[in-house]
Amino acid sequence: MEASTVFWFGFLAIISLTNGDEPCNFAQGCTCHEEFIPLTVDVNCVNVSIIPKFTNATPYKIFRMEIIGNFTEIPVKAFSALDTDITMLVFYRSEERNATLTIPEGAFTTNQKIRSISFNDFAGLTTVPPTFGETNGLSSIEFFNCGITSIRNDTFKGVNLITLGIYESYLSDVEDDAFNGVEGTLMHLFLTDNKLERIPEAIKSLTNITLISMDGNNITDVPDDAFPSSVESIVLSRNPMLSVNDNSFRGLTELYRLELNSCGLTSIPTFTDMSLQKLQILQLRNNQIKTISNDAFPFVNMTSMPDLDNNPIEDIDKNAFSGLSSVISVGFTNLYELKSIDFEIFSNMEKLHDVTFKDCHKLENVNFSSPENAPPELTLITISNSDRIYDLYFNFGFWLKAHSERILDVSDNGFVCTENLQWMNEYVFCSFHPQIRIEDSKCDETQIPLEGYLKHLDRECE
Repeated sequence: MEASTVFWFGFLAIISLTNGDEPCNFAQGCTCHEEFIPLTVDVNCVNVSIIPKFTNATPYKIFRMEIIGNFTEIPVKAFSALDTDITMLVFYRSEERNATLTIPEGAFTTNQKIRSISFNDFAGLTTVPPTFGETNGLSSIEFFNCGITSIRNDTFKGVNLITLGIYESYLSDVEDDAFNGVEGTLMHLFLTDNKLERIPEAIKSLTNITLISMDGNNITDVPDDAFPSSVESIVLSRNPMLSVNDNSFRGLTELYRLELNSCGLTSIPTFTDMSLQKLQILQLRNNQIKTISNDAFPFVNMTSMPDLDNNPIEDIDKNAFSGLSSVISVGFTNLYELKSIDFEIFSNMEKLHDVTFKDCHKLENVNFSSPENAPPELTLITISNSDRIYDLYFNFGFWLKAHSERILDVSDNGFVCTENLQWMNEYVFCSFHPQIRIEDSKCDETQIPLEGYLKHLDRECE
């Protein structure tokens, strides 16, 4: 026994006792590295071209088996003699990644305890093999960094598949009947970092799907009614030339999460379908959106602000957020073209508690034209890391004075320091609990601390 390592899983400490590599007594020609807890065995088969048929010679129960090697074939019933509790099989290619891998029908037959199979680094594996149909207990199949280019019709017939993942591969073709046999069982579909140019038609047949991720492909269009109504999460980020139309997400009454980050979008998609009332997470980061138009987000039940960070937003219309009456917190980061903001845009957000603008370096004019219309629960406004705030209008004073617990935090900014800032003195110096915070803010040209500049202006403490 060579090592003892403590792993934490939740609140449980698990002690792993491992043995060094030694010949496997259940896999001829391979060596094993046994981990009794958490019941894992690493099988090194680098010196064999065909995985041997495993025997039932293991002196302990196995939960996870990881097999690494340069093998090119997994024979029929390779694991049928293993009378263990193995639930996870993981295959790794060590060298010669472009070599083909043959997996005949029946390779995983008769071991009904296998729940999950994954393949890693097999560039020569170019299509999902239709070899899992007699493994009734199998619920998860995943391919990482393989050469998969297609999923053929009827590939998964006979499998009670719940999760399918193809990651960092070359998938470009999913045939229309690819999911025959798993229409009612497949719930999680990950086709991430592949070569898809369209949303597969086969997805429409998945009646119980809840999560679809096609992040990191070359999809250019989301057609009308592209997704089943059961879907709860859709991830389409990093499709750099994506086009979304008015009916792309029509009828998705269960949709909770929609991610459209880094898609090259120049405007916010039009959400005219009122069926999207369960939507809570909308991500639009790293696009080319310049304007937030009136009524852009008709989601009265949404409590989380849509994520618009890292967009060149120049204009926010007065009623842009009028449909977000349930949002509690607003945060914007790196709206790098935004020069002016009027907090009147938040007046219809009845439950709003706090607002943050961070790293909006060009922000110059900050106003609250109608402070009397402020959301009643708004108590904290934070503006940080702007380079040159020219006008911070005195209207904020009316908002602050109406409630002693309200805070305007303008720390860590550059200011154009003029006597127009004199109104701030009352809220910085004249109370035990200052309502304006100005730590690390400076006059932009002289780099004099803002606090020092304000101290030289007349105070008007009541």
